[in-house]
Amino acid sequence: MNILLLSGLYDTQPASGGSYLMREFVQELKGQGHNVYLYYLTSADSDPRKANFEPNTWYLPDLRDALAASRPFYLKLWYRLSSILMRVGFGRKGLERYFFRDFGWLSNLLKAAIRDYDIDIVQVDFPWMMNVAKVLPKDTPKVFVSHEAKFVLLNREQQIAQSNESKNYETTLGRGYHAILTLTDIEAEEWKVAGVGTKVFNSPMGVKLPKEKKEVASKAEKLVFLGSGNHQPNLDGIRYFLLEIWPIVHSMLPQICIEITGKYKYSFVEEFKTVENVVWVGFVPNLANFMHGAISVVPIRKGSGIRVKILESMALGAAVVSTAMAAEGIMANNNEEIIFANDPVTFANSIIMLCENDAQFQALAKAGCEFVYEQFEVGNCTKKRVELLQRIITYVKDLT
Repeated sequence: MNILLLSGLYDTQPASGGSYLMREFVQELKGQGHNVYLYYLTSADSDPRKANFEPNTWYLPDLRDALAASRPFYLKLWYRLSSILMRVGFGRKGLERYFFRDFGWLSNLLKAAIRDYDIDIVQVDFPWMMNVAKVLPKDTPKVFVSHEAKFVLLNREQQIAQSNESKNYETTLGRGYHAILTLTDIEAEEWKVAGVGTKVFNSPMGVKLPKEKKEVASKAEKLVFLGSGNHQPNLDGIRYFLLEIWPIVHSMLPQICIEITGKYKYSFVEEFKTVENVVWVGFVPNLANFMHGAISVVPIRKGSGIRVKILESMALGAAVVSTAMAAEGIMANNNEEIIFANDPVTFANSIIMLCENDAQFQALAKAGCEFVYEQFEVGNCTKKRVELLQRIITYVKDLT
């Protein structure tokens, strides 16, 4: 199968999160014998020069640069001016600018790619890329992958007016696709209720797992928070944990430390300089060794979509204590493969129990690891996605 992948978030050398899922998905597609032609718009860590490290993948920005170089001077000036006006919001308000980006400059390039590379289906990822459907041929099978619907996120943050506006934009643009794929069953239902119809399918993305399951430690030795400071839900989650949960845990287990990975601004770290037994470890080169004997805490209260940190933690033999919201879409069983804790006291008591009961810690960690290997191995998830894409291709061919 020849797939044209248009992604709003990608990095050829990602650490975690959405970029990590996209990278592993692309590599697995290639490994299963499919041709992937990739264009990525932006990423916090992306750098077009990294394309040199990604063989057999076609990057459309190179073609855009070539096209720009061949334009007459007056067109170069016009496109530059248009770009500046759009950036400052001329003619459009916030959410309109977010959703209705101008992809007209890609039209001829995408049509040529679809023709020259005999593309079977186009997959578009992330909401700020949705409007690209307008410049794709109507009879080309196209799917939109909703990693995190904007209207769902805004609704959870109690921004109801903006959520309704966003829902209107997203459903309008969504109708331009032959199917909408979600990463969680909960978000699939949200799209259906929003009025998109029956063309919504749940299709989780998997994670790359070690060939051999990690041996679970005999007891809990530390707490770990996986994440980085460039994601607002992480900042909220850490603040919530350190101010409301950690004091209860530390009073009962003064020897235990919480180790926080990722990069954070100095000002944020300084907020907690008087909090004891908190270690800001930054980048971790060997996550497998780091997670041995860990309780992975996921006190996330905002956002939606699949939490890679939960899947990675389980796969590496850590026991996971999480809010139920953070674990949505993973469908793990409470108190069997994961522990859900939605208030500070329950969260703290769950951690204390795992630290004091070695058998419970081992049982939870082992069950969590088995669960991820069965449900979220990237090869199996990608095969299921390919089967779904092939069904959509057949459906569109039958229509034409």
